[in-house]
Amino acid sequence: MWPRLHAALLTELRRAGPLDVDDCSVDGSHVRALKGGTTSPPHPSTAPAPVRSTT
Repeated sequence: MWPRLHAALLTELRRAGPLDVDDCSVDGSHVRALKGGTTSPPHPSTAPAPVRSTT
């Protein structure tokens, strides 16, 4: 649904007048890394250490 909606929106914007892409910005947080990306090392656990049983 989103690709079709995006295409329809761009079509309407182009029809309304020149669409100037020189003054646009792209939010990279929603763009898939096609060549892979760097992965960060696993974060150490912040949970408390388990307590020994006293029973």
